[in-house]
Amino acid sequence: MLQICHRILGALALSCALVAQARADDLDLCIDSAANPDASIPACTRLLDKGGSVEEASELYNQRGVAKEGKGDLDGASRDFTAALDRNPNLTVALKNRGFVRKKLGEADLAVADFSRALRLAQNGPLAADLYNLRGATLIDKDEYDAAIADFNRSIMVDRKYVKAYVNRGQAYYFKRDFDKAIADFDQAVRLLPDDPFGYSNRAMARMEKADFKGAIADYDRAIRLDPRNPTWHSRRGEAWRLQGDLDRSLADHDRALSLKPNEEAYNNRALTLKDMGKLSDAQNDCSEAILLNPSYDLAYANRGLVRRLAGDLRGALRDLDKAIGLAQRSTAALTYRGDAYRELGDIGRALQDYDEAIRILPDYIAAHAGRGLALEKKGDRAGAKAAFQRAASLSSDADAGVAKPAQKIAKERLAAIRVEEGEADPGVRVALVVGNSAYRAVPALPNPQKDADAVAKALEGLGFKTVIKVYNASNVDFLAALKTFEEKAAQADWGVIFYAGHGFQIAGGNYLIPVDAQLRTDQDVQKEAVPLERVLQAANKAKKLRLVLLDACRDNPFEPKMKRVITTHVVTQGLSSIEPRGGTLVAYATRDGHTAEDGDGDHSPFTQALLDNMAKHGVEINMLFRQVRDQVLKLTQGRQDPFTYGSLTSERFYFVAR
Repeated sequence: MLQICHRILGALALSCALVAQARADDLDLCIDSAANPDASIPACTRLLDKGGSVEEASELYNQRGVAKEGKGDLDGASRDFTAALDRNPNLTVALKNRGFVRKKLGEADLAVADFSRALRLAQNGPLAADLYNLRGATLIDKDEYDAAIADFNRSIMVDRKYVKAYVNRGQAYYFKRDFDKAIADFDQAVRLLPDDPFGYSNRAMARMEKADFKGAIADYDRAIRLDPRNPTWHSRRGEAWRLQGDLDRSLADHDRALSLKPNEEAYNNRALTLKDMGKLSDAQNDCSEAILLNPSYDLAYANRGLVRRLAGDLRGALRDLDKAIGLAQRSTAALTYRGDAYRELGDIGRALQDYDEAIRILPDYIAAHAGRGLALEKKGDRAGAKAAFQRAASLSSDADAGVAKPAQKIAKERLAAIRVEEGEADPGVRVALVVGNSAYRAVPALPNPQKDADAVAKALEGLGFKTVIKVYNASNVDFLAALKTFEEKAAQADWGVIFYAGHGFQIAGGNYLIPVDAQLRTDQDVQKEAVPLERVLQAANKAKKLRLVLLDACRDNPFEPKMKRVITTHVVTQGLSSIEPRGGTLVAYATRDGHTAEDGDGDHSPFTQALLDNMAKHGVEINMLFRQVRDQVLKLTQGRQDPFTYGSLTSERFYFVAR
């Protein structure tokens, strides 16, 4: 009999003793478990029936488990991996395989336990990168995104080119709604595997969440060139065309997808396009086709419920939406659609329950806030409705754009109507300049300023500012050009507001805000590379009634250690210096002069977070608002950071939201 001493079964060698007892063809078939499971399972069984050592049996059970998993027999595979581990508890590959099967079975806690035990045995060996990645993917299933990201980080530390870890970390960031970081990971996956269409598809999905439909379409174009007969890429590109407003191209892509292979996603997506075209009957039929193909497809039930509500079939809509929520209890879209149906039926209590649950799951879900406002307005609670519409109007509509943008439009229209009905005082023309500098070139980047600035800009737009000029990662030229544009707008406005987040410091008694292209090799360079605070105040001073400058810029000065002294003997590195602006102007520092502010560990700095939390409050006069901001920042930083305002206002009372 042919002697084969070095066959690999699950990363371990079968001994010659086992090979001597088995026919060579059975051994070959058993080893080929992943590629040929139909032949592998009986071959492994025959070898097991012939007996052998405990270690050899462990490896054979592991191989048969791999074959059963390939056949879709997950329970049988799990039993075989358990049998392998009963005989050899330290067979790392069997722990990995059982964990993978348990993940597919929905036994997330047991899967995590298997991967953790395997990692203790692997000790950063060849399997470690895969094990960290698998455990991270399982933690995503448990909605434990931060823990998952930590595992993907470990996987990448073991293997910098491990594409799966970048893809899965991107997915975790996607679910956390941190789409910029998701896109960065998908960028890396595309660089490592430029001919893999899935990398482009993943990046396209994240770009769509940021309302970058042009970029998403370009990514789907690339995926289609690489895999032209895959219906998924065509249908998803069709959804991007729909959200961009090109319904004809959208419909053509969905039709192409369905001609390649009828599938539930393409029918569901085409239904949305038909809905937008006003073809509600055809849209409902497509949702029904999707459900026939996959009776557990919650999105098709949710969208059919939406279409039925739009067609006036409220009871039918509720049946579909109940089914959708039964299949996906955390579906914010289905909860909001059901809230809409209850609202139209006049059941305001149940409508509010659904909206509140959607907001609990996803606090920035604009459609739920807008729906809640409509329900409260129908109930006669004008104050509550106004607050809900205000919240919907102040949030970014980039994410969930297909639902968020029309919902936000309704919220803004209703908010304006309520203000007219209440005879609320017109605050006049209000303009703002918002600058967020994160990507510094000569010093380490700051994580939060761009996000801070973007959130403040969206909040000001929601508060009714006529013009909000947004500049992110501004060079010196960009910064000065934006100030000039703002100055022209402010001259025709009642309010002029400037928000800046980024580096800023004092030198020789002067305060400077730092563009991202500044090098500042000497203190003399500050004059030509930085923007004096006086120039910022000059631009704001053009406004007629209120000038407001908000500076989240008192961080540590990273330029100081390498800055050569030419014109001064001392550079003050602790924050900004005190100022005395002209009357009618208020300048708010993130912390008092001579101190430094924190960038923050969350999505926003403590100062910006406090601004966002307090600006939209009704009936809070500007001076009181900054007292509330101060109190919140002191609490958030445990007394380490004390915001301070400089200047004074006239006797007129100013409100971001009057009442």
